Amino acid sequence: MRKNAKESLTLDELLQHANCWLYERRILIPADRTLRDLGRSVWAETERDTLALIEATVPETQLRRADAALSSQHDAADMTVLDWLKTPPARHSPTTITETLEKIRFLKEIGVHTWTLDTVPIDKQRAWAQRIQARRPVKTRELKGSARTLELVFFLRVTLLELTDSLLYQIGRRVSDLVRHAYNKTTTKQARSSVEYRQQLGRCCINPGSVGLTFTRNGWNAGSVNF
Repeated sequence: MRKNAKESLTLDELLQHANCWLYERRILIPADRTLRDLGRSVWAETERDTLALIEATVPETQLRRADAALSSQHDAADMTVLDWLKTPPARHSPTTITETLEKIRFLKEIGVHTWTLDTVPIDKQRAWAQRIQARRPVKTRELKGSARTLELVFFLRVTLLELTDSLLYQIGRRVSDLVRHAYNKTTTKQARSSVEYRQQLGRCCINPGSVGLTFTRNGWNAGSVNF
């Protein structure tokens, strides 16, 4: 159960794994309350281990700064910094890229990029982060103790990872747009040049003299060039 607790996203999921494990081995499944109490104990132990990892990895000063920053008001966005970070990117444009870069810079200034928490499965990190994502800011401010620390740290870390992926995607889209625009512009210019060339060639055929062509007994002549 301890092994499954490291990867399970909820207590109910952990209990489901435990029931399946016991059933597959034909072991008598205990009463639901007994199994749930055991699951809660293991779940709490996993959270304590994760908190110990955070305390060993994230400096207390960075954690306090991050906590205070999320509750502050964002100057340009007219919302809290937490809501600003929650806001998904708009359609791809130079403005969207600029805002994504601003969010990444903000998180790096706090020091989120230095938090080495890779031993925690990414799906479990996302599960903790999603709790803040789905909760109203006022409810988040009411959180205390270990739950607040776990959700705060993994929300910031997962947000940085997702913003970095989003930035790479946005830049790729922008580069594709620029290449397509340049290609279309070049194609249009080539087509225009081709039309002008055909028009000039047509004028030559209709009125050779207008372009300096004269016919002699030796053939068409353009200055010193014979055809």
